[in-house]
Order: sequence, then C-alpha cells, then structure tokens
Amino acid sequence: MSKNKHNLYQNYSYCLATYFNENNESLCIITNSNNEAKYLVNELKLILEINSIIHFRESDILPYDHFSVPEKITKERFKIVNNSKSYKKHILVASVKNLFERYPENEFFKSIKNFKIDTKISLIELINIVESLNYQKKTNVENINEYSVRGGIIDIYTPIYSNPLRVEIFDDRIESIRFFDVESQLSVNTLSEFSISNGNSVLFDKNTIDMFIDRWRDYFPEIDERYCPIFQNIKNNYNSEGYEIYYPFFFKKTLNFLELFDDYKYLKLNNLDEEMLKYNNFIQERYRDEKIDNSRPLIKPSDLFLPYDDVNKIYNSINSLNINEIGFNFSSFNELEEAISNNVFSKSKVVLMSSIPSEVEKLKEKYSISCDLIKNINDAKNSISIMYGDIIRPIHDPKNDVYIFHKEDIDNIVYQFKDAKPEKAKNTNINNIFNKGDYVIHESYGLGLYDGLEIIDTNNNFNEYIKIIYLNNENLYVPLRDINKLSSYHKNKNLLDTQLDSLSSSKWRNKKVKAKKRAIDHAAEILDVESRRNKAHSFPLKIDSEKLTSFENEFPYNETPDQIESFKAIKKDISLIKPMNRVLCGDVGFGKTEVAMRASFISALSEKQVIVIVPSTVLCEQHFNSFIKRFINYPVNIKKLNRFVSTKEREIVIDEFNEKKIDILISTHVVFNNNINFKNTGLL
Repeated sequence: MSKNKHNLYQNYSYCLATYFNENNESLCIITNSNNEAKYLVNELKLILEINSIIHFRESDILPYDHFSVPEKITKERFKIVNNSKSYKKHILVASVKNLFERYPENEFFKSIKNFKIDTKISLIELINIVESLNYQKKTNVENINEYSVRGGIIDIYTPIYSNPLRVEIFDDRIESIRFFDVESQLSVNTLSEFSISNGNSVLFDKNTIDMFIDRWRDYFPEIDERYCPIFQNIKNNYNSEGYEIYYPFFFKKTLNFLELFDDYKYLKLNNLDEEMLKYNNFIQERYRDEKIDNSRPLIKPSDLFLPYDDVNKIYNSINSLNINEIGFNFSSFNELEEAISNNVFSKSKVVLMSSIPSEVEKLKEKYSISCDLIKNINDAKNSISIMYGDIIRPIHDPKNDVYIFHKEDIDNIVYQFKDAKPEKAKNTNINNIFNKGDYVIHESYGLGLYDGLEIIDTNNNFNEYIKIIYLNNENLYVPLRDINKLSSYHKNKNLLDTQLDSLSSSKWRNKKVKAKKRAIDHAAEILDVESRRNKAHSFPLKIDSEKLTSFENEFPYNETPDQIESFKAIKKDISLIKPMNRVLCGDVGFGKTEVAMRASFISALSEKQVIVIVPSTVLCEQHFNSFIKRFINYPVNIKKLNRFVSTKEREIVIDEFNEKKIDILISTHVVFNNNINFKNTGLL
C-alpha cells in the first residue's frame, strides 16, 4: 500500500454489503484483477453469509497458452453456471479478464437428467448415458469426466459436485447414492438424488469433432494439418493440452460473460479502463509472440476473444457503486498501534486481524488486558478484539462503529492467496505413488505402464512385486525393495503419442548412453565457463552511501525483509573485483525490479553501463517506463531496444551505447543480434 497518507482507505466491502442487503436481486461485481476479487471475497465472507459469496475465477492460463485450464477451475465453473439460477440471493465476484472470454451456451453446463433413489434404470443404460457425454472409463475414478464400474456399482465424477458419485444399482433400480473420497475411496455421505452434466469444457463427441475439423480447415486453408499435433489429436478423439486456442471451433455459438450470467445486476467498484486496455494489449502481444510456430497456427485475437470494442461496450453498460472513504491511512501497522494508544479510536471498537498464527499470539499478548479473541466479527464487544483470518483491506461498519484492520495488509506484505481447503496429503504407499495405467520409467529398462502389484512365487517364496508392462505386452516384475529405481513419467497421459520401450531392444540403453554423453558435455561446458569466470576480474562498483540512501528513500513503498537482505548481498558482490553471478528469485510483485534498479543505480553512478534483458516486448516497455519514472531525479540516460524500435533508431541507440552515452539499456534478446560493445558493461 502506498505511503501517501492522503490516499484514504476505501470502504469497498461494507458499501457493497449495504447495497446488497437493501436490494432484492443478486449482484455481479467486476473487479480489476483476480487478486482484487479474492480480497473482496474474503471481506464479504467476513460481514455477510459465507454461502452468499461466489467467486468466478479467471481461467489461470495465458492467452494462447500451451496448457489447458486447470481441472479444478473447470469444475468450479460448471458448478457455478449450473446452479446460478437456483442459488438464493448472492454476490458473484469476477474480474475484468472474464469479460474477454467466450463461453458455451448455458445449456452446455446444465445437468442433462436427474436421478433419484428407486429410479428404474439398468446399469447398461446409465453407462450409455455417461459414455454419450464422453466420460472416460477408468479402473478407479480420480478426475472429472471419468467413470468406473464394479459389479452393480458405477462411480461417476461429474463437475457439478465436489466429490465423485457412487451409484449402486440392483434389479434395474437405483438402490443407493453416495459421495466418496477420491483418496481413500471411502463413502462420505448419502444422497437421495443426483444429476449428470457434461464433464469437460468441450464435449469431444463425433459431431463436435467433425465441426472442429471443418472449421479448422476453413480457417487455415494454407496450413498442412498433418503437421499440427493438436489438430491430429482432436481428430483422432484424443484430448490435447492447450486445445483452448481453437475454442470457438467447438461451438455453433458462444456467449459473452453478461449473456452467460443474465440474471444479475452488474456493478463495478473502480474505473477499469486501464486494466482492460492493458489486458487487450497483452492478448495482442501474446498473439504476435506465439504465431511464429507453423505447427500451431493461431486464431486471430478478435475471433478467440471478445473484441476490445465489444468488451468496452459491456463495461460502459455496468453501473458504478459509490464507495465511501474510511477516513484513515496508516503507513505501517506500528502507526495504527500508535493511533490506538493515543485513543484515536476511544469511542469505537477495533478488530485487529492477521493470517499468521504467531502474529495473532503477539497481538493477544500485547493487548491481553483489554482485548478478546473472537471468531466472528459480530462477537466484537470490547474496544479491541483480535481475530485470525485471511487478508482483507480495512473495513468500517459505521452502524456498529467497528473498524477492522489486517496486519499483513497495513504492512503491505505480499500475500500468497491459498485455497480454503487444501488437498489432503497422500499416503506414502505404492498405490498413492503410482496409479494403475500411469507411465513410469525404470532406470534400467525405460518407459512402461504401471499395472499394480502382483504376488509371485519364486522358489516357493511368495513375494509382492510391482508389475510394469512394456511394448508388445512384455512384463517386468520389480521387487518392492527396488522401488527407488522407478520414477513417474511427467507428461500428460492423455497425449497418446508416447512409445513404450521394449525389454528385448537396446534402444533404451542407447538413449541412456547418448543422454549421459550430453550431460557430460554440458557439465564440461559449465566447468569451462566457471573456470574462466573464476580467473576473470571485474570493475568494483561502489558509490557514496549518501547518494544511495537518497535513491532508496525515494522508493514509495515499504521494503520487505527479503528485498533488504537480497540487495545487501548484491551490493557486496558488485563491490568486489570478482564477477558476480547471482540468480534473484521471487514471484510476480515481490519486488525484484526495485532490487535490480538499486544495483543499476550503483553501476550507472560508477560510470559503468547496465543492460537489462527481458523476455518479451511488453516487459521491455513496462521496465523502460518503470526505470524512467524511478530515475527521473538523476542524470541517468535510459534507452530501450526491441523489435518495435525502427532500424534507424536502433542504429542510433547502438551507436550511443557504444559511445558510452547511454547508462542503462532495457532490451529483449535482440541485443545479442546487434553490434553491441559490452566492454564498458558493469551489470547485465
């Protein structure tokens, strides 16, 4: 959160909750990002009924990604769309990115039929219904869109439920319906009825595949389909990772977000123009970067996503909700605690929250005389209450005069959002390491299929062995004591172009010899580079501490402990005559760029040039603008180099850099394709 004290906290969730309580219709709130949506969901669940808040998450993949939407998100979406009209009054929270997506028609998500206890239906009839929806038959059900049969029992994993179903049929009638746990395979609870819906975001039946083939061929008349793996997989009825790049080809008609959820009153809490434009530019950038692969031809952005003008029209049709200011802004939690001790909140109740158990204990200890530890906001009776909970922004309930502050939010600590219900840890037995039908690799024999455990008689001794099937149904039995020789094959098992190895062939042995030779060669190259590096000398980069302190003080946020520690180590490294070779790791938004800027500042003021290499043109533009803004008060010349820089301008930039007129150069990999003189470079 910014240090600017004039930027008062906004009372988002309370104003929204008040509006919700005063009206009789369900609301859909469009936020600027998935993170803001999660904040809002956390806040609303604190002051409204938990079941009345629903989060429609982003797809969690990039535009034109090589991966598919995670199964968990597909499952959540099916459940939300399928039940949206049956929920009582509620709030649906989504982000601006959801407005760019195309969706199937509502009927696609709907349950095709309901079944109750004592419904007359044979096992064969139910299997035919499940298979018509393209569910895959498995030995044990583990993922959505799968089913298994044992005697008169059928297990079905449909996306509209959190757990898979176990249906028992006797004498052509449904005798029992239960949910069961995927890990333990044990029943969880019973039901009186159930529904079945499509199990995938695309229905890979014959009609859909035929439609896909026709549309793909019409759209790419000049492309040879034989060299497109995704096309070939879908044509042959195999699921293919990343098929979403052809999403519109699978449907006669698609809907936008407002058409999919047409029973809601839509509201926005902020101006989203900037976020919309940024995401639209990102889509265009991804299209340009990814379309170079001829084996993966791409649909134009305006055909795969909703065009920007259409999104903008939708956005302009959404009303804004007036948000009141809370009246405070604290640069740190310490400052908030000072306000509490100075009786700023003497006539109000204050709830202090943290998502870190140790911090909750510290707060309890500090305010032990005057505070209560509460589990619900409505339990706040004393002047100060302490509560454990997910991160939220400040909330003020003027009706009850309660202020709610979260320590990690006030201190601007980057928060990693987690699922409310983490998956159970798997047991360590063999059946939880490998599943029947999994690809496994034996270090001596190569790639095979795990086929469970078998008891084998060897010299009148009965022992349990791991059975692995190889090419041409060759079997290998591995003693359990040698399980360390097996490893999982980390490739999507639905991509069936994988060739098993043969026990009677030397191919695997030859592969190992080649791989070992490549590894040795690569290791030799690394040793050679490191050997030359250890003998090399670099120019020590040092500047006056007063100048550095001045630059650091202009940073408008609170440094995290990791930022401080990382920069301290880097500053030490670049002050030595030994060349620095460091990797700075951190998630998006964790402050890596600021650390790089401070190191660049030292290099530039040490009269040594800096080259910042970024992986994409978008990041080049972003970093260039960030560096310009950060160094605005200092005599540092900053330029950029990417594929959008004209040939004439590029030559000027290269000449100026070689003449030492440029202090910091922000560039993509094109910097290595030009006549750059790296002699005066102090930091790369």
